[in-house]
Amino acid sequence: MDVRRPAVAGTFYPAEPAALRGAVDLLLAGVASRSRYPQVEPAFDDAIRSFAPVDAAEAGRIKPNRVGFATVRAGDTWQGIAERTGGLIPAGDLAVLNGFAANETPPAGQRIKIVIAGQ
Repeated sequence: MDVRRPAVAGTFYPAEPAALRGAVDLLLAGVASRSRYPQVEPAFDDAIRSFAPVDAAEAGRIKPNRVGFATVRAGDTWQGIAERTGGLIPAGDLAVLNGFAANETPPAGQRIKIVIAGQ
């Protein structure tokens, strides 16, 4: 039997142990196929380097989005549902969030997950 592992490349950033700062350790990594990695590495680097400590005042201003529920109406499309519920995520992502392909029609009466803006 020929078993092959996918070839991947990654960038790992060692950090000062959080225990020394009274914080939490995080391991951040970007992973992609070896052939694609050179193209995506700059985006990984930018995202990883954007992490920074947050003070109490800034943390208090953060209003994370949350998952809610809605019932699909007759004639609804993923695009229509995404727009009606605030457009926080693209229609295709909304379909996938609910276990459907982006090109499938949501079934009327189905209770689905939606993304609600933080308040």
